[in-house]
Amino acid sequence: MSKKKDGKDDFFKIIRELNDTFSSMNEEEREMFEDLVKGNVNPEKMIDENWHTYELPDYSAMIHPLAEWLQPLATFSHLSEFKELCLKAAMEAEKLERAQLVADLHNFIYTYLAFMHGENEIFQVKLNNKHLFAAFWLISHFNLTEMLDDVFETLRQKYAVLNYVYLTGTQFVGTAILHEIGKNQMEKLVEFLNSQGYIPMSKPIVFDALAYTYMLDPDLRLKALHHINNYLQRCLDIGLQGGHVANISHYAHTLACVHAKETLPMLRRIYKSLDIPAIEVRDIREVEKIMADKSQTLHDVMPKTMDDFAEYVVQIAIEKGLDEFGDRNDLDDEDEEDWDDFDDEDWEEFDEDEEDEDNEEDEDFDEDDEEDFGSYFDEDIEQKKYILKVTLDGSRKKVERLLQVPSNLFLDNLTHILFISFGWSDYSSLSWFESARKKYFNPTFFDEGAYDDVLEKNHEGFSSDYYVCSDLVTRRSPKADFCIQLGSTVWRCKIRLQETGMYVEDDEQPYVVLLKATGAFPVPTMVTMDDYERSYEAGRLKEPDLEELNDDLSDFENDML
Repeated sequence: MSKKKDGKDDFFKIIRELNDTFSSMNEEEREMFEDLVKGNVNPEKMIDENWHTYELPDYSAMIHPLAEWLQPLATFSHLSEFKELCLKAAMEAEKLERAQLVADLHNFIYTYLAFMHGENEIFQVKLNNKHLFAAFWLISHFNLTEMLDDVFETLRQKYAVLNYVYLTGTQFVGTAILHEIGKNQMEKLVEFLNSQGYIPMSKPIVFDALAYTYMLDPDLRLKALHHINNYLQRCLDIGLQGGHVANISHYAHTLACVHAKETLPMLRRIYKSLDIPAIEVRDIREVEKIMADKSQTLHDVMPKTMDDFAEYVVQIAIEKGLDEFGDRNDLDDEDEEDWDDFDDEDWEEFDEDEEDEDNEEDEDFDEDDEEDFGSYFDEDIEQKKYILKVTLDGSRKKVERLLQVPSNLFLDNLTHILFISFGWSDYSSLSWFESARKKYFNPTFFDEGAYDDVLEKNHEGFSSDYYVCSDLVTRRSPKADFCIQLGSTVWRCKIRLQETGMYVEDDEQPYVVLLKATGAFPVPTMVTMDDYERSYEAGRLKEPDLEELNDDLSDFENDML
């Protein structure tokens, strides 16, 4: 079977996109881009110098010890504690006058900013973004609209701090809190957007808060739309004068996702008049296509309030069993001393030891190992064409995928293929295949003993990277289950072998094809069937796009082949 799997199309696509972006730059931007590519400048320094005009105050001179009732919110370490500690802090805050509550939270935020700028020696604890978000939760809970400027202050930071606070998988937090306390003072949001400087990534967060108001608050929709169109006109004017327009692709994507069709005339003018880098949407036609799509969009699955965020945080903690938000200051004092004592001679010794170990491993890695490593399917087993029907068990709505796969496909790869066909991008959820008396587990988790509680005495456990589809189902035994554990809930998908056939020689068709997709699978953040059913009824789940899912499957298959 001949295959066009050399990846050249993807390579040339990237080159074309880079060329389009480079062509849209003015001379000054091209020089900056070339310096960046050649490594002549530090990216963070370049961003700060060109877009950050705010002179940060000396936060350490403006703060005092944290209020006692806030101490627990500066010391907790696990996401599972987030909501409980926020609620306890809220109970204590009920006893305070509003002015005192605002003053204490203001001090908390500025203490956080002082810590992020290196004033670590004045603190007993090490702060990270989840501590700041706990303060945001309290601001939202008590509707402290007068603290809008404090939230803005976190958005005025230089690139390194801003990137750490908002771009570690929680960029929607800024939008959620700004929407909640700023929707009735939109003029201040617009004032921030119209300010000179700041980092480009600050303004999209504020712009999205306006878009949330358009989407979530019918009484304020016309006012939000007025401000959005006025700001887009300002972006057009700035672009026509040679100003940067990189954020416009994000603005267009956001407006498409919230189906703000009233902004299309202005967006068409912008795309007609300016060369907009294709960062999030390629062109105005893609914007129109997203706006016309009635199914779920990106903004439908993002937490829109701080309460939603708190629930989301707890779910992550339950599912992953770890802290998803990176800790910038995660070395303790002993670790830091060890690194300080690690001098150049130690590094040279370390490199030599690593090289010797690598050489020893290379000698042990023979040709047979190389053939087996990273295999897509087992070429020693006869290959047939399997048609598998996969159905979500227990759902009132029909949720089904019909897949064509090779019978000698390794089950570990089938796991990835199933997740892609569900519309998932995260393959880290605990999952396994289950036939009459056998279970096949993800080898990584299996080796770590993560399945000890799953294995039953009457089931023998096997690693899914050694077994193939024909070990799981055959024409004589066509039924099996695919199980995914999210939190304490096990979701079960029924697998049925519908048909078998043969691949035709020189067939250009991919090995794996999604033939049919009906209904939306639960997203990994859902841990109960009730969550799933409610989200379906509210229209928050994305119906499958067969073409899009097949593109993702093709990308995975190309990588494996």
